[in-house]
Amino acid sequence: KKKTQEFLDEVKGLLLCRKELKEEYQKNDSAALLFSQNLDNNNNNQQKRMKQQKIDGTSVDNSLDSLYYSAQKTLPVFRRFIHDIVDHVDGITTEMTDIAPLKEKGQAMK
Repeated sequence: KKKTQEFLDEVKGLLLCRKELKEEYQKNDSAALLFSQNLDNNNNNQQKRMKQQKIDGTSVDNSLDSLYYSAQKTLPVFRRFIHDIVDHVDGITTEMTDIAPLKEKGQAMK
């Protein structure tokens, strides 16, 4: 429960920081000049820079097999994470917030 409280405090701090940054942004860029900059979709170098990469700069494997494997490994951790948060909310039980199981791999590939 201590780790969950630390997490919730961190989220609260991040939300407050985001609010303050947004206020500063609006004050300093009232014309929204930074916000209105569009990415050039025809620029291949720019597209490559914007793609997800591993730390070493190589491409991420976004195959369905890789994604399904990641989901299998992540789901139990995510489920425990959500249940830890729910333990701190009055009137909500883990049964009310259970996470659906993964689809069978064959079904997911359709």
